[in-house]
Amino acid sequence: DHSEIAYELCKTWKIPEWQAIAIRYHHQPSMAKENELAHVLHMADAVSMTCGFGSGEQFITEYQIEDGTMEVLGIKEEDMDKIIDETMDAVEIIEEDTL
Repeated sequence: DHSEIAYELCKTWKIPEWQAIAIRYHHQPSMAKENELAHVLHMADAVSMTCGFGSGEQFITEYQIEDGTMEVLGIKEEDMDKIIDETMDAVEIIEEDTL
């Protein structure tokens, strides 16, 4: 899948291994051992899908945050609405700046 392809490209481009591992396992960050960046990328993926910025309808409706990710990042369930609202606000600002 795209994670494996990206991982191989990272090796080719000599991206540091810890970053390549985070990219490789961003859909399953627990497999990246204690790589916090994998959890960050996973959460970013989940937030972007929730906001409707995914690549495919199935991802938007089925994307699940892996158990443990929110704990690793110090995010509580009640924080999610605020995070999504702030993300949407940031996207609007970016869109306005590019027009």
